[in-house]
Amino acid sequence: MDAFVAWVVRTVSLAFGWVITAAGVRRIRGRAPSSTRIDRTAEPALLPSGEDWSIAARALRLTSGLHPSTSRPYVQGTLNGFQVRAQLLSGDGVMSDVDQVRIQVSPLSTRIELRPRDEVEALPLADALVVGDEAFDRVFQVKGIETFVRATLTAETRRRLLRLRGRVSLRGGELRYVPQQEPTAWQLRAYLTELTHLARELAVPLTMLDERLATNARQDTAPAARHYNLRAMARTSLDTELSRETLRAALNDEDASVRAVAAELSGGEGWDTLEALVHDRLLDPGLRIGALQLALSRLDPAKREDLVAAIATAYDVATAVAHCEAVERYNIVALRPSVVAYLAAQEEPVCVAAARAVAVVGDVSATDRLVELLARDDASNDVVVAVSEALGAVGSIDAVAALRIHAERWLVSGRVRTAASDAIGAIRSRVADADGGRLSLVDEGGGGLSLSADAGGVSLVDALRDEGREAGEASPAADPEHDV
Repeated sequence: MDAFVAWVVRTVSLAFGWVITAAGVRRIRGRAPSSTRIDRTAEPALLPSGEDWSIAARALRLTSGLHPSTSRPYVQGTLNGFQVRAQLLSGDGVMSDVDQVRIQVSPLSTRIELRPRDEVEALPLADALVVGDEAFDRVFQVKGIETFVRATLTAETRRRLLRLRGRVSLRGGELRYVPQQEPTAWQLRAYLTELTHLARELAVPLTMLDERLATNARQDTAPAARHYNLRAMARTSLDTELSRETLRAALNDEDASVRAVAAELSGGEGWDTLEALVHDRLLDPGLRIGALQLALSRLDPAKREDLVAAIATAYDVATAVAHCEAVERYNIVALRPSVVAYLAAQEEPVCVAAARAVAVVGDVSATDRLVELLARDDASNDVVVAVSEALGAVGSIDAVAALRIHAERWLVSGRVRTAASDAIGAIRSRVADADGGRLSLVDEGGGGLSLSADAGGVSLVDALRDEGREAGEASPAADPEHDV
């Protein structure tokens, strides 16, 4: 008897297994491949059966069915307070010949618009915003009302958007998602749930914008995003206790650019931070220069010399130019040696800035350095003009010979000749004033300048030119070695 029972049990088990296997084979044969790119040329039997859609709809208490005109499945209804719809759409025959699954969630705010970056390459969004998260900005392009956009796109929201494998966009208050593959019942349910959670994060009440901006400014994982949120918060309000606390926290941020913005917005509370940024030799030159310019305009003038001197401790073109420009603008005579030293630099912007600074704070002792720069073969027109102007302001009479070369060249820019001629005239006037108005030219030692007892209104350039002709000199215009 026991043997008979055991035989019955084994027979029933085998029969049940065969039934389950046959049902699975029929289900697999009736379903399309796991991809949204369904071949239009495939047999109708390969299209989705709609079973997974129905299962997902029942699990989420949504409505499912087949579209009356296309017989393609859809799921729709209300989920987590949003209207959702998932549908299988036919290719349009123009952009694509394959079918596509699309999931839509609405309504959302129209204050933000988001698209995949490769989608807008042919038609860029006007006034697109940089979020400050390199990975996110590489994938998406965003536009909208800036305070709302920055408050909405928190670090977690950006991670959610990047985790969605497929194409996601937000336009006209509707969140759209096209998965890479046709979803199973479990995947469709997960997508619908995830998208409604994402929609909730994107639906920030206007009354919470300040709080969200402050939170992002403190906690966002991307330094540039914290920077942008701070500035957006400043545009809404700086008079609240929340804003003041956020700025105080940002003054100690680990990122220097965030500290710089906080110092700019904090008024007196940020002055110490500004000074520290200027003195930080390891800091990015652009940040140091920005901090210097802000500090010079706001801090005690007595600190200017120290701050401008500090910026020159690490040499690069940008900081050297900033140093010279600050010396020129604020007339910091004590830093004359540093700008005179910069006249020996190889970079044109540094030479030009240094010459302009010397014109303000220099004296006759800078003449030799200026003349050396003027005589360089690689001196550009901008350098020659700046040096000529500096010599006109502070140069001695020894510079006239070097200036004369450029004043008499006819194959160079007119502004070069004008600057050199004006400099010679300025030196002549300055020397004449020093000697009671008596200046003339005598031929002592081959065309040198000297003072004589006779006064007269002699044109310096004309006299030098006449002197050259009397000495049998060739015309400078015919001498190619003199051309710039």
